[in-house]
Amino acid sequence: MEKSYLIKVPVYTTDSFEIHEDNVFGVTYQSMIDDVKAIIDNSFKCIVSNNRNKTKMSVLADVKYYDYTIGDRPCLLVQMAAYSTNINDGYFEDEEKHAIGKEGKIGSDSNYVLLYPMINGDDPKTQQCFFILLVYEDPTKDSGAVSRLARLLVSKVLKHPIQNIKTDMVLRELKTIGTIPELQIKYSGVSFDEDDINIKYREYLSESKLERARESTFKNMPFHVIEDLVNEQLDTSLYQKQKLNFIWGKKEYHITKQMIGQAQQEFQETAEQVFNASTAITQSELDNKVHDHAFIIEELSAVLTNYLSNGE
Repeated sequence: MEKSYLIKVPVYTTDSFEIHEDNVFGVTYQSMIDDVKAIIDNSFKCIVSNNRNKTKMSVLADVKYYDYTIGDRPCLLVQMAAYSTNINDGYFEDEEKHAIGKEGKIGSDSNYVLLYPMINGDDPKTQQCFFILLVYEDPTKDSGAVSRLARLLVSKVLKHPIQNIKTDMVLRELKTIGTIPELQIKYSGVSFDEDDINIKYREYLSESKLERARESTFKNMPFHVIEDLVNEQLDTSLYQKQKLNFIWGKKEYHITKQMIGQAQQEFQETAEQVFNASTAITQSELDNKVHDHAFIIEELSAVLTNYLSNGE
């Protein structure tokens, strides 16, 4: 029996934005696509993403695009080249070991996301526009790697980041569901308490830091319990960040609470919706088609149809 693999396709939407057009017909799907291409052509530069407290750096190095039509709507398949560098301790091996070194690069040129334009509103001069993002997480990539690049693309290049929604909108949606099939909660925090250091060593102490992390998964939790949990105060003496992932079929809702600012005195809460889809491919398709553009569009078109039919 031939082995199969999964292509994961998380679907996001960007923040909506107004486009004021002098043309009486207002903005069009094609003009939205043309704007994206103009931004990439005229202003794209390498984007360096530093990993917090790590030496390794991630770089979005190049972006190419390809015009397609799905149904009767123009869309854009974007190909992103990216690499990691400043890797102090690493090597690759063929017949011999080769140190990567600080200047070495490990990357991929085949990272894909589809931009599908959407327009809401009847007034052609003040229409709300946004893009649906279909991220192509093929089996040759680490989980989440292409999604991180797609976020960089839309936030740093296109200036239309992934949409954040309000927590009360998430709660209204969860209330209609009633019982949530799965809830994952992750807590993380750092404390600098010196009390657990033996007193005879404290005069020599330079720094003492305790990092905490806790993960819990709950099944079939009723909404009234979840509402209490969401509104519960975070014990910031133990944890400074809490992330709640509500999973309902292919939909996920993420609520993140964390302390921000240099003094960790400001509290921030964000929420996000994502639609998760996947499709199975064979070993033969992995070997011969996985980065073929026609194959990618075929797979993403099926996911897009499913997404739109779910009332998104």
